[in-house]
Amino acid sequence: MFTHKDIAYRSIFVINCIENKALRVMSGQLLLEDTKEKKTLTKLPFQKILALFVIGHITITTALIDKCTKYGVPLVVMKPNFRPVFFFSSTAEANFLLRKKQYEYEKDNLLIPKVLVENKIRNQIRLLEKTRLKNPVIQNAKSLCCNLLTMLSDASAYDSVMGIEGKASTAFFHAYFEPFSWKRRSPRTKIDPLNTTLDIGYTILFNYIEAFVRLFGFDPYRGQGKRIKKLSTRYTNSCRIKFCQFLRKIAKTVFDYQDIIRIKYF
Repeated sequence: MFTHKDIAYRSIFVINCIENKALRVMSGQLLLEDTKEKKTLTKLPFQKILALFVIGHITITTALIDKCTKYGVPLVVMKPNFRPVFFFSSTAEANFLLRKKQYEYEKDNLLIPKVLVENKIRNQIRLLEKTRLKNPVIQNAKSLCCNLLTMLSDASAYDSVMGIEGKASTAFFHAYFEPFSWKRRSPRTKIDPLNTTLDIGYTILFNYIEAFVRLFGFDPYRGQGKRIKKLSTRYTNSCRIKFCQFLRKIAKTVFDYQDIIRIKYF
């Protein structure tokens, strides 16, 4: 498992290996090479790597796995759509204390659902503020979201929390996408370019979050709450679904990770 020192001084490296890229271990360092121009692009010391995300099709050698094991570096290989196809991490799988707490968490405890929904609504309010528009639709949506945040703290049932989340999302979508003649959110139907684009963004986000859920040792198939309990019986990555809720604005705008954890892209 990761310590506070690991998170403070080590970085997550995301490497694009879709075209003309290869990884090689030499002298205790990870080399990113350009196979077309036959040159080394960068050298990464394993001591500085918190986790290694590789996007694209690459060859994984025993030397790379050996170094990742020695320095406790999780290795995640993804398709170009960010779908994880390989995950290797001896440190995360050994975090049984985290999973024990996850399994023992009471299904009727609303602490985590409230935090996730609160963060999601606050992100929606922040996006509405960033539009810098002061028309009635934007103002009404912001006001409604603020009132729903107050109601959220008094909610005592899971269905009430889900209802507040739904009302906030409806108001947000209607206001934020008003300039694009927004009708409704209709997942997986491809009724218009906007809904199709959101579906693509959400798919990439879900795949990315799944890698992070595994990275810290969570069981991605164990969710929380009545609806997630039902999903958990159908081999659905329920845990990542809830983590995605308050990060969905990634699919709508640029999200800055630098205040949370250092991520470097190559």
